[in-house]
Amino acid sequence: MEIVKDVAALKKRWTSGAGRDLARTAQQRILRNEALDGIGLQKVDGRADLRCMTFPASLRELSGVRIRRVDLSGAKLANLRIVDAAIEDCRFEGADCRYWHLRGSSVDGCSFARADLRDSTLGEWFQGRGNYYRGVSFEAARFLRATTSAAVYDDCDFSHAELDRVNFWQSSLIRCRFAGGVREVVFDGRMLGEGKPTSNPMEFVDLTDATIDGCEFRGVTFDTVVLPADPALIRIRDTGVVDRALVALAGIPADSGTAIAEVVLGHVRKVLAMGGEALVNLRDAEPAGTLVGRLIRDASMA
Repeated sequence: MEIVKDVAALKKRWTSGAGRDLARTAQQRILRNEALDGIGLQKVDGRADLRCMTFPASLRELSGVRIRRVDLSGAKLANLRIVDAAIEDCRFEGADCRYWHLRGSSVDGCSFARADLRDSTLGEWFQGRGNYYRGVSFEAARFLRATTSAAVYDDCDFSHAELDRVNFWQSSLIRCRFAGGVREVVFDGRMLGEGKPTSNPMEFVDLTDATIDGCEFRGVTFDTVVLPADPALIRIRDTGVVDRALVALAGIPADSGTAIAEVVLGHVRKVLAMGGEALVNLRDAEPAGTLVGRLIRDASMA
């Protein structure tokens, strides 16, 4: 993961008269879907060098554009609306991408490592299509309060990203990787009436190095998902296991622990009714985690 270096020098080059003119020319060419060749831009690793550029408030929407082989690492790009666009082989490492709104667009082979994507809308069903992300690095990116519905993430890396309270609602996750803390994230594979014709699977997703806490999995299966080797996680496929656990729970003298266990098991039953499987995290069931774990394990062997 590349880190933007010499930020002050990179910013300063856009402040001279010539630098401001070059920045305006580059921005207008992007807006008009024109190539960036021949205007005097330097190259970095074969990409047009727009690092640490600030996009003005007047440039708020990019529609129908193709942005290819551009380095916008460290750039100020907040509040952009990107519609029906194709973004290919670009870098947004450490960029300010807050409040982005992507619709009907594709992002291919790009890096958003350490980018700030807070409060952005990254997936939305629009004119019969969702956003498609392929081969994208979101390593250590900030996603707090971002929304993503009806998007496809194919071969994307979310390692150590700040995903707290993100809802992958109706989003497909295929060959993706998560590592580090994954907290209060919802993975929802159900079909929920957006008009999307295809399902929303989790396939070949690698959670080996993830620490899962407070997460929900709705309408998904784990047949090709590699879960962490975490003894607090219990995978349940059969409602019969939950029913037997509830029967056993009814025979235990009631206290605060049994009340919590009943709520947890009732929630698991609702998740299974959505289709797919349930993943119980005994840490989320504390202080009744030991009791819930024993009930489930005993019911699984019955």
